[in-house]
Amino acid sequence: MQAGFHCAPVTPTGELELSGIGQRRIAKDALDQLTIRVAAFDDGQGNQALLVAFDLLYVGRKLAGQLYQLICNHHGIDEDRVLLLATHTHSAPKIADEFLDDLTVDQDCYDHLVAAAKHAIHSALHNMKPAKLAFASNGDIPTINRRVPISLIGNLHPYFRGRQVANLPNRSAQSDKDVTICAVTFNDGRYFLLANYAMHSSVFRGASYSGDHPFYVEAAIRASDPTCLGCLFLQGFAGDQAADVTAENPWSLHPLKLLERLMSKERFDRSGGAEELKLLAARIAERIQLARLEENALSIIIGHQTATPVTVERGENRTLEIKGIRIGKLKILAANGEPVAAYRSKLMSMTDGPMMTVGYLNGPIGYIPDKKVLSEGGYEPNRSPGLFGQPTPFTPTIETTFIQAAQEVITRMDDH
Repeated sequence: MQAGFHCAPVTPTGELELSGIGQRRIAKDALDQLTIRVAAFDDGQGNQALLVAFDLLYVGRKLAGQLYQLICNHHGIDEDRVLLLATHTHSAPKIADEFLDDLTVDQDCYDHLVAAAKHAIHSALHNMKPAKLAFASNGDIPTINRRVPISLIGNLHPYFRGRQVANLPNRSAQSDKDVTICAVTFNDGRYFLLANYAMHSSVFRGASYSGDHPFYVEAAIRASDPTCLGCLFLQGFAGDQAADVTAENPWSLHPLKLLERLMSKERFDRSGGAEELKLLAARIAERIQLARLEENALSIIIGHQTATPVTVERGENRTLEIKGIRIGKLKILAANGEPVAAYRSKLMSMTDGPMMTVGYLNGPIGYIPDKKVLSEGGYEPNRSPGLFGQPTPFTPTIETTFIQAAQEVITRMDDH
């Protein structure tokens, strides 16, 4: 097996509005760095694969179309062996037109991103060297479910009145705390990592450019081990998961504050900056570095993809795209949306060996709820679809459709 890795900084130099959060934020400076990270693989049998992770909220169809054409025409790699992914940072400029947040795509920023992506892809492919792959998994990543059903008491609060679910820490709900790692080590001992865990990249909510927790996890690992070249983050099924960065809801005589305390003892701490991100990243980096790696001698690359219509309540369809790339023993399954965390355990039961479950593939269709989340209601299943041009929620068949499409891709990866 041969592999290559390249990072390209893409932080804008001018002022641009940030996409995500739902409030106007114009970045005048950078808290840290926005980056494109590319990992390339060649199995020595004429098969190559590319993983490209952008520090963006979403990767739109326009950007993806340009890059798929370039990769096929200039590098001879078919689309089914390429993943174009977003880390889902909420502190980057808008690039995806299909996300209807009333912002416009800045053409200069877009052109700079395309040029940087082309260079990073070329560099990763043309600097491949023999490498060994090793895999590991670990638990206890600091993530938490972010959906709390609103009680009768909560409905007395004017902000929550008429809503079904609040965006609050829910320690009683299932959450996915696993991280799956692939270490790619070259003959000189240097290496890069692929890391897959599910945590919304919305810890930082200020008016500066930021790669959010993935940037700080990579920085923490590289600071402790100079032989690490970088860490390509593959955002997991984070549709209903946030970083476990919370603060106490204090008791108060103020009526609204009292209602908030009765609803939940905790709230998400939205005031974090670089220091808070460093503390969170140190916890994540520790779990990654403590994982026990198992080497893989299998040299094989295969890819498969499926496009399936999914129905919304008024009979309209959206296209669910699921891709699978197998690199040695590692299976990477990616979907063009934000699946909720419960899907991961269902899909992991269908296969053996390491598998990364990844959201935020190009061409986003929004949150992908399961039947439970649909029945509960709230922002993810009911209010967010309009941001993707979808006037009504998905029907309950979305769960069966998603699982069947994913199972088809998993089976194809397992058959080789």
